[in-house]
Amino acid sequence: MTGVDDPRHKDDRWRRLEALVARAQRRDPSLNGAEWADLAALYRAVVADAARARARAADDATLAWLDGLMGRAHNALYRAQPRRVDVVVFVLQQVPEAVRRNGRLFALCSALFWGFFVAAACVAYTAPQFARSLCGDATIEALRRMHAEAPQAGRSLTEGLSGVAFYVQHNTSIAFNAFAAGMFAGAGSLYQMVVQGLYAGAAIGFLAGDHKGLHIVTFVCGHAVWELTALVVAGTAGLRAGWAWVAPGPLTRRDSLRAARQDVSTLVVGAAVMLAVAACIEAVWSPSQVPMALKWGFGAAQAVVVVAWLGGWRPQRRGAP
Repeated sequence: MTGVDDPRHKDDRWRRLEALVARAQRRDPSLNGAEWADLAALYRAVVADAARARARAADDATLAWLDGLMGRAHNALYRAQPRRVDVVVFVLQQVPEAVRRNGRLFALCSALFWGFFVAAACVAYTAPQFARSLCGDATIEALRRMHAEAPQAGRSLTEGLSGVAFYVQHNTSIAFNAFAAGMFAGAGSLYQMVVQGLYAGAAIGFLAGDHKGLHIVTFVCGHAVWELTALVVAGTAGLRAGWAWVAPGPLTRRDSLRAARQDVSTLVVGAAVMLAVAACIEAVWSPSQVPMALKWGFGAAQAVVVVAWLGGWRPQRRGAP
């Protein structure tokens, strides 16, 4: 430890902790999960430094400074107060940043969901009984009736609003299961990715084999990218929380979970926003009497928006290099 007798010549980790605490006290929204974990580790290191300083009978100024730093760090970690949230910045910046910070977990959840989706769709297309065994006869028959033909008439405003409420409740319950299952060391979220991929793929594959694939694709293309991506994001949140407990690294499990809290909450709220968008589209646009080509174009546009949003694309300013 260097400079323990003079707080003006601080150890590098003291400087780092002081900078992180200052950002935490300012409620800096860019302070990410890894930096919170660093703050927790540095806090424990400085506690040990202070103990050694006392054992060496350091001067009162040094001890007072270290005590002040420890107090501020403790408050930043354990007594953080609620802060005002800029909704636009949160949705447009913080949510995609949280997804990219957890890119590997997001990629794993995506691979599981879409891998089993495609596999189940292929099997159900060639072996319809697979879909019936997996989803149940009642569900399959309901889907057949629902997509027997393309929508012939739009919904009234009252029906549309009722539909929004229904789809928000229905889709949110599925996504919440994908997140909450992460409490089982993250394995539950992975399981939900597999199960939901199987169910969705089997339904699509069955309807395609039953000559209703065009109807179902036309119906879901507008909202599916929001809904299914939200499911994967919710699964990522559950896996992030579970992994923080399974592999805390140099932190205690409590501190690891605390460090993951910001990313997890951001991902969960981001998934909720996506589900709300999906519900509005599914209730009003998807069943409307709009030409098929226009619905497909709209669906393609939604896919571009979601990819650009989560991928962090920003328009280049004029004069920028």
